[in-house]
Amino acid sequence: MKKNYILFLFTLLFVCTTNAQITLSQSTSETIVAGSVACGAAGVVSDNIFYRAFDINALGYPQFDVTEVAFGIEAVTNESVGFAVDVVIYETTAFPAGTLTELARVSVPLVTADTGTIKIVPITASVTADILVFTVETPDESGSGGTTGFQIGSNNLGQSASGFLSSVACGLTTPTDISLVGFPDMHMVMTVTSDPLSVDEFSFNSLSVSPNPTSDILNLEMPNSITEFNTEIYSVTGKLVYKGSNKAQLDLSNLNSGVYILKVTTDNGTVSKKVIRY
Repeated sequence: MKKNYILFLFTLLFVCTTNAQITLSQSTSETIVAGSVACGAAGVVSDNIFYRAFDINALGYPQFDVTEVAFGIEAVTNESVGFAVDVVIYETTAFPAGTLTELARVSVPLVTADTGTIKIVPITASVTADILVFTVETPDESGSGGTTGFQIGSNNLGQSASGFLSSVACGLTTPTDISLVGFPDMHMVMTVTSDPLSVDEFSFNSLSVSPNPTSDILNLEMPNSITEFNTEIYSVTGKLVYKGSNKAQLDLSNLNSGVYILKVTTDNGTVSKKVIRY
C-alpha cells in the first residue's frame, strides 16, 4: 500500500507522542482493505460525510490545537475535473446528538493515483469543547452530473469507537453509526494530529511514570512543587478502575493485564499517559 506519510495509529484512549506530534486515532491498523461503502448511484459518489469523534475531555485536554489530519483512500475512480473532498474540524459537547460548530475546512483535490494511499492534510483549529469531530465530506457528484467514484479507506482490523456517516441521498440526515446500517466491519482510517506543547506542556514535560510496563507498582515522578494531585486510571473502554489522591506510588496488582490510561490532575493542568499492566 502506498502512503503519503507514516502514521502511528492508536485507539481513542491512546495518545501517540513524539518530540513533534500527538496523534489521536480509533484504529488499530492503518492497512486499507477493500470493503468501504459510500452513498451514490451507478458507481458515482453522492453527498457523504464520514465522521470520527474524539472525546478530548476524557483524555485530559482542555484544548487540542489541530495541525493536520489524515484519512485513508480505498479508491478514487473516473474523477471529474477538479474533484475534491473537504476535511473539516468541528467541536461539540455531545456526539452524535450535539450541535457541531465548524472551526476549520480545507478542500483536498483527489485523483485516481490517490487510490490506496493515506492523505495527510495540514489544517489549523483550536478545539476547546469536550469533543473534537473530524469529517471527510464528498460533493454530490451523482446529483450534479459528475463522474467520480470515491470510497474512504477502511479495514476490518479493529477500532475503539464506531465511525459515523450521513448522506441526504441515502436518507441518513443525521450522523449514523456505520455498524447500524449494515457495515460493522468498515473501520475508517482517520486521525488527528497536534503539537504536544500546544496541547498541554505540563502533560509531556513534567510527569514521568516507571516502570512502564509494570507488573504491579507504578511510580509517579513530578516536580517537587507539586504536592496536591488527583489520580485516576481508566480501562480502554473508558471505565474508571482506580481513583486516589497525592500518592506517588500506585499498586496496580489488582488490575487485569492490559492497557490503561493514567490521568493526573493538578493545579497546573491535567496529564494523561498510557500505562501497561502485564
